[in-house]
Amino acid sequence: MPSNIDIVVFFDDDFIPSRFWIERVRTIFENAPEIASLTGEVLADGSKTEGVAWAHGVNIVAEADAARGPLTGKMASWQEDYSPLGCDMAFRHSAMAGLRFDERLVLYAWQEDRDFGARVAKRGRLVWTNALWGVHLGTKGGRVRGRKLGYSQIVNPRYLVAKGTMRATDAIRLAGGNIIANAVKSLRPEPYIDRAGRFAGNLLGLIDLVTGKWKPERAAEL
Repeated sequence: MPSNIDIVVFFDDDFIPSRFWIERVRTIFENAPEIASLTGEVLADGSKTEGVAWAHGVNIVAEADAARGPLTGKMASWQEDYSPLGCDMAFRHSAMAGLRFDERLVLYAWQEDRDFGARVAKRGRLVWTNALWGVHLGTKGGRVRGRKLGYSQIVNPRYLVAKGTMRATDAIRLAGGNIIANAVKSLRPEPYIDRAGRFAGNLLGLIDLVTGKWKPERAAEL
């Protein structure tokens, strides 16, 4: 990456950012040199629902852009030690220099943003702020099969614990919540989520954990 790059921004291809997003990131980084990473408010997250239509997402962002005042001095509100969200995150280049996203987290790369953020956190503050906003459409096309994602939901947190980028308590809570949600909702699944496939992947992940055969890469083989 060129040495004259100061800030690196990542957006999902189905994320609609505020038209102020980039300029506000620049302002915040300039005024707070101790911040290494920024992530913003997701006004609507279609990844947790049936998805948000493009036109509707554009309207939500446009209304927020018109209603919220200019950035003056400090951020409107923020949270410290907040893991960056993969759909909208910005990093100070100097804080991410030499780091790479972990290629062992294959396919959907479940929790790669958290893993990367935990490594960046050793070099500066991780901050969430509502001075940045946008809409995550949650487009369903091109998603990985439920079985593959379900396996990653169990094995990837275990892998991050082994790496030291996730606490064991967080991994248990995250994996356990997914198992319960997939098991219960597979009885009456949402039409846009393969709950049965995810639950099957969860069970395969648990078996691999017990037998010691777990590895993040196996998700690609299922």
